[in-house]
Amino acid sequence: MQSQVTEITSILVEIDVEFPWDAVNEALEEKYTGLTRTAQVKGFRRGKVPKGMIRKLFGPQVKADVMQSLVSQGLSKAVQEHKIPLVNQPELEGEPSIQKGEAFAFKLKAEVRPKLEKVETEGIEVTRASSDVTDEDIDTETSSSANENSKD
Repeated sequence: MQSQVTEITSILVEIDVEFPWDAVNEALEEKYTGLTRTAQVKGFRRGKVPKGMIRKLFGPQVKADVMQSLVSQGLSKAVQEHKIPLVNQPELEGEPSIQKGEAFAFKLKAEVRPKLEKVETEGIEVTRASSDVTDEDIDTETSSSANENSKD
């Protein structure tokens, strides 16, 4: 798997991920093999359905599952590899598809935390609002609360 990160703005990046055909084919074959063991097809015993029949019946569904798996796997590896501080779930650009013999490539756009330079805090005055509470204020609130919650 290869990944590349391009900074679009200070808070937006584009992640390009590419899986070689060998990895894609391995994931497809693994999924087809699992389906061969568990699929129930009329006219065949469980586990005895030919792979060709499985490919014909479940091909688009298997490709979609493998694509989803590769996208999430590629995203997590790219985030770890490039140490990307994600803010939200990235958006998949376009409609990637698996083509026989070709690498599976896709692009994601994601928001990231902005990189902050040194923040100057000297010269900033901070004031705290006073919150003086007297016994009279407490008594007033207690009695009004008691009056609201009393049963008439």
